[in-house]
Amino acid sequence: MGKQNPPLKSTHRARADVRTGNANHNGPDVTKRILTAREAGQYLGFKTAWPVRELVWKGDLPKVQLSLRRFGIDRADLDHFIETRKTVEHIR
Repeated sequence: MGKQNPPLKSTHRARADVRTGNANHNGPDVTKRILTAREAGQYLGFKTAWPVRELVWKGDLPKVQLSLRRFGIDRADLDHFIETRKTVEHIR
């Protein structure tokens, strides 16, 4: 017999991967400009979305209002957030 092809993903799961940007990896899809709170949290190294939500609520991180209840985070704002918080310690 010939070589068998691997089983195909279900259509529902394949659509979910396209919609969420999950390409069989755990990190955010860095080609997307607007990230979800969870993806933004992963981008910043957090395990959950809660630290990102708290930064938005405190006004430390701008959000993009996507609908009445949903918001996203611009990757450029995350990069700016990181750059403005870099510090250098001088050891004496």
